[in-house]
Amino acid sequence: MSHIDAKLLLQLTATKGQRKPHIVMPLIAEVTNHPANKRQTADEWAAEHITATANAATLDDLSGVIGAGAKAMAKLEQQNPALWSDVNAAYAARRFQIEAEGHTESDMADGFGDDGTDATT
Repeated sequence: MSHIDAKLLLQLTATKGQRKPHIVMPLIAEVTNHPANKRQTADEWAAEHITATANAATLDDLSGVIGAGAKAMAKLEQQNPALWSDVNAAYAARRFQIEAEGHTESDMADGFGDDGTDATT
């Protein structure tokens, strides 16, 4: 109905052996350039993904960010190796920062050292 230019009068079967006229009106759809319909560019995705990487507080958070971007990264590696390299550098830099700060998930979760003493005191 969306590709009909004008209304159509069709003879369609109403009951067995009996045809009746039916009018089919064209479907008029409003097409808008809504921001949700806009495709994100590789540069935009990489910038957002690098920001998410920088906001990862623990190695587990970073692993989640990396996992969420895995499919896009595979595509980026083929289509834009320079951006792929930038995102990988951001992964490595954030991993190094988290490890240097000592913020692993297990350290932050229980607050106790390996020997059972309170690590916060």
